Amino acid sequence: MSRKILKNTPETDEEKIKRLGDEKLQLQLALAESIEKQAQDKIDLQLALAELIEKINPS
Repeated sequence: MSRKILKNTPETDEEKIKRLGDEKLQLQLALAESIEKQAQDKIDLQLALAELIEKINPS
């Protein structure tokens, strides 16, 4: 929670810069995790599709 909310005082420029930097890092981490999950989901779907195709058309 920011100092402004806790103490009802305005943020200094340094506090605002730090808070925004922290928020940016959290958003970047969330984005990276989302991209990683999408990549894993794509792999899982490709494997499931390959298994389905193999069941339908066994070699």
